[in-house]
Amino acid sequence: MPVFAEAQQRTPAVRFVFVNQGEDAGEVRRFLGAERLSLQNVLLDADSLTSTRLQVHAYPTTLFFDSHGRLQGLHMGELSAAGLQARLDTLR
Repeated sequence: MPVFAEAQQRTPAVRFVFVNQGEDAGEVRRFLGAERLSLQNVLLDADSLTSTRLQVHAYPTTLFFDSHGRLQGLHMGELSAAGLQARLDTLR
């Protein structure tokens, strides 16, 4: 998550969306506070429907969409700062 927080601040032209599944707002706030993470666009999916609709079967999974909202790729597992930047570069 720190890699994404840094990338979100560094690249304001890219919209990062974070989806939390199954936890309530209080739990998410506590986690972000404990980890000292400042994230924009954190969405709550109480019913965990996102993974079903996007056919995600492992966590963490990062989905990459183009500016038209079309899925262009996904990465399962952790991403390094360099790996994330390489993926973002392919979307430009």
